[in-house]
Amino acid sequence: MADRYAKQPFLRILEFYLLHAIGELAPSERTAMEKMAPQLSATFKQPGSWTEIVERVMKFDAKFAAEIRQSWRDNLERAKKSGATLTPREFVTAVADKMAGA
Repeated sequence: MADRYAKQPFLRILEFYLLHAIGELAPSERTAMEKMAPQLSATFKQPGSWTEIVERVMKFDAKFAAEIRQSWRDNLERAKKSGATLTPREFVTAVADKMAGA
């Protein structure tokens, strides 16, 4: 899985953002991202929390997080109806890949 991020390290940050948006970011991951906020701020020359920085870098509008939450609920429901399992990580990986053009 580490190879996944070798050429696109921001992809991991994006996945954490998406997990945060759907309410599935682990506390340890949240803490790590909060500690990383000053580095992100310096790298991207953006003030704010790590989530605010990601939103600005990705140019997410104010409705984006709510739209991702709804998409998560919709996809989860579809998976359940078809007898499949969809984990939060599978969902955010697919969304991040689509956003990154992977």
